[in-house]
Amino acid sequence: LGLLRGSISLTKDEKWRIIQAIPKLSQFQIDELQKILQEERNKFSLLSPKHLLQLMKLEQKHSEDWKDLQSINVQEGAKNQEQEQAEEIRKQLGL
Repeated sequence: LGLLRGSISLTKDEKWRIIQAIPKLSQFQIDELQKILQEERNKFSLLSPKHLLQLMKLEQKHSEDWKDLQSINVQEGAKNQEQEQAEEIRKQLGL
C-alpha cells in the first residue's frame, strides 16, 4: 500500500478501485502492480529539478486524497461491522 499511496499518477478513484480489488487479485497481479508502481516512483525521481515544485504540489494533493481514502475505508469497515451485528441480532431473534 505504500507504493500505491505514493503514486502521483493515479487518481483517488483509481486508487480506491485498486484497494477494493486487492483481495481478488492473484499473487502475480499484485507483483506486477508493485513493479509498475515502483517503476513510476523511479521515473518521477529521475525528472529534472525544474519539475520539483510541480511534483511537490502533486504529492501534497495525492497525500490529501490518500487521507480521504483512509477515512472512507474506516467508514466502510464500521458500516460493514454494524450490518453484520444487525444480521446476527436478527438471527438470534429468529427474524
